[in-house]
This record gives sequence, C-alpha cells and structure tokens, in this order.
Amino acid sequence: MKGLAHVAGRLFNTPLAVTAARADVLAGLVSGWMRGESRAAATAGMPTDATPPPYTVTSQRVAIVPVLGTLVHRASWMDAESGLVGYTDVVNAVEAAANDPNVGAILLQLDSPGGEVAGAFEAAAAIREVGKRKTIWAVADSAAYSAAYLLASAAERIVVPQTGGLGSIGVIAMRLDATEADAKLGMKWSVIKAGEQKAFGNPHTPMTETEAAVLQGKVDEINDLFVSTIAERRKLTPRAVAGLQAGTFAGEAAKRVGLADQIGTFNDALAGLTAALNDASAARGVARGGTKMSTETTTTAVPVISPTAAAEAPKVVPINPDDPAIKAAIEAATARAVGDVAEVVALCAAFRCPERANAFVAEKKTRDEVFAILQAELVAKDAATATSGAHSGAAPEATQKKLDPAAYEALRNQAVLEAHARRSAPLTV
Repeated sequence: MKGLAHVAGRLFNTPLAVTAARADVLAGLVSGWMRGESRAAATAGMPTDATPPPYTVTSQRVAIVPVLGTLVHRASWMDAESGLVGYTDVVNAVEAAANDPNVGAILLQLDSPGGEVAGAFEAAAAIREVGKRKTIWAVADSAAYSAAYLLASAAERIVVPQTGGLGSIGVIAMRLDATEADAKLGMKWSVIKAGEQKAFGNPHTPMTETEAAVLQGKVDEINDLFVSTIAERRKLTPRAVAGLQAGTFAGEAAKRVGLADQIGTFNDALAGLTAALNDASAARGVARGGTKMSTETTTTAVPVISPTAAAEAPKVVPINPDDPAIKAAIEAATARAVGDVAEVVALCAAFRCPERANAFVAEKKTRDEVFAILQAELVAKDAATATSGAHSGAAPEATQKKLDPAAYEALRNQAVLEAHARRSAPLTV
C-alpha cells in the first residue's frame, strides 16, 4: 500500500479534468487498495503501457509526441499500472523536439480520457508557446477528452477520425464517504480541528452542505477557466462552449461544433503536416534564391541569365487543390469567412433588421462596420424622435430598433454553430 494516502489525496476532493468513466475506474482502483486487495487484483483490466519514448522523428522531419493514457502532474505516483502520462513529460518532449535541429514540425498523438487539473493549463500554455517557434498539430488517435483536449487546443490544427472523439470540456470532483465501512468495522473517528474547512474531505465524516458548496465552487471556478480557454483558442464564444455541456463528440459532430478542423486518421494528420512542412521549406528556399537588390547605382539594366543559372533557378510549383496543406489553408480561410458572415447576420437580427444582412454581406462589410452603421442610424433616429416630441409637446417614444445584447449573443452563437455546419456548402443568408 505504499503511497496509498498520496494517491487518494490526488484523486478525491479535488477537481479533475477527466471523463466520468475514467474517474470511476480510478476510484475503483484506489477503493480496492483501501479494502486490502492486492495491487494485482485492484489493477486487473487496467492498461499496463510502459512509459513511451519522449518522441520519434520521421524521415520527413516530423516529431511525433505520444500522449497516451490518463494525464497527471507527475507520473511517478502510480507507476505505469494505470497508463499514466505526466504533463511535465509531455512538455519536456515537445520542448526537446522544438530544440531538435532535425525536427521541422511536431504532431501530438493523443489517446487520453483527460486527468488532473494540476499542471494541465500550464502544460497547454507551454505547448502553445512552443507553437510560436515550430508548427504543432494534434490528432485524436482515437480520443482526446477533457484535459487531453485542453492540450490539443494548444495546437494550430486538430484532426479527429470519423469514429474518434473530442470534448468533455468540464470538471468533476469526487468525495469518498467511508462512514458506513467504518461502522461495519466497529470504528468511529473523532476529528479535532481549527478552522471550519480544515477537515473538509475527510472520508471518515459525512459531507456537510457547506463542504459540498465549497467543493462545487472549486469545480465551477476551474470549469470557467476551462471554457474560456477553449473558447479563445477555438474562436468560439464561452456561451457556445459551455452550451456543449461537457459532452463528447465523434468525427463530423466534433468538427460541426468547432472542436476539430479536419476529419482524418493519424496517418492523414501526419501526411498533412508533412506536406505543410515541405511546402513551407520550399517557400523559404524560393525566398533565399531571390535576387538581391543593390542601392549602389541608379542605372537599371536588363539581366542576362546564363543557361546554367536558368537551370538552377527554382521552379514554380503549381498549386495542387488536392494537397492536404492547400485544403487546410482553404478550409481555414473559409471558416474565417463564414464566421464573419455569421457575425453580420446575428448583428442585423439583434438590431431587428435581418432583411439588411444580404446587402451588408454583398458589400463585404465587416462586423465592426455594420455595427457602426446601425448604431449611427439608431442615434440619428433617437435624436429625430426627441426633436419631434419636443415640437409636439408629447413625450418622445423609445426607438423600436434598440440592440438587445442578450439576443445578439444568443443569435451569434446560433449563427456560428450553423455556419460551422455549413462550411462546405454555400452560405445563404
């Protein structure tokens, strides 16, 4: 039972960013130890994956960082018996790959139900920072839930298989009550404490309403941070992310709600990232091969190109619309355009003039430009109404075209979600 108290302290009475199913498995594991079962019996059926290597590098200079198992701040507290992966190990692997001159891009290979909150947000921030130096993609192979999705969100692009899963953007906490077990053993515990919350989480006393409220507050606080982080990284609104209700989404559904950028397997993601890396390398090569301009003379001369120089000149490669990298760029641009149109549609609806959306879109007006136009019209109408009321002696009537912030937010969320669902089809407004 070495380390049992430490394990229980990491599992109970603290927020976890993990799926409920895996939380139940871990709770059962620890409960088995607490009942006196052997470690072999308690861990029966649990993954026994050995600690994977930090990363591997393909012949095309893509580093593959495996993130396979339940995530913890440090992986040493339960060995590898339950397939644990430490956030520190993941970050160290990503940073080592970024500093490796033989690596041009990084692919996070995720298959994880999530894990501890401790260390999760710091790890995601560190991965995002590395992404400023080297391109990072993430692929669910086959699932990236909760804290694992938090790590994936730090990547530039997220790929999920048709039957893979993403989501579970939520927080869970468990509180063990061992009072009935104590009673069966004829044991009664007395707790002497100073401070109302000092003994919160003690499994040998029943949970009070105050204790439940405090634990719920911690869960809500972490959940708000989780939701806002995903919203910022995936270009969604916090309300839209919270509206997913910590649900899990497979394949197309994950893409439809904005959690994924592409449907594809691990091999598809690797091929796409490799192509993007090669395209970027080719572009840098063309830039380095360009003619350097001289400022030493104002005379313009027609250059004479020798046959040898012409043969060595970089060739212009035509764009292949089926290239994964080109598809990715087109899809990203389409997503941004669809999001802009959704903003305009929602804004017109909130100002109660939905019939004007078509014209604004046709004129390529931005959301800020539309807002300025409608707001100016609103101010002018209010001024005219006030002047008319003053001349007639009647009280001015309130304008009928006031912006309803709550309505705008709801309409925007709906428009964005619908836009994601229609990315590959022409948008009709």
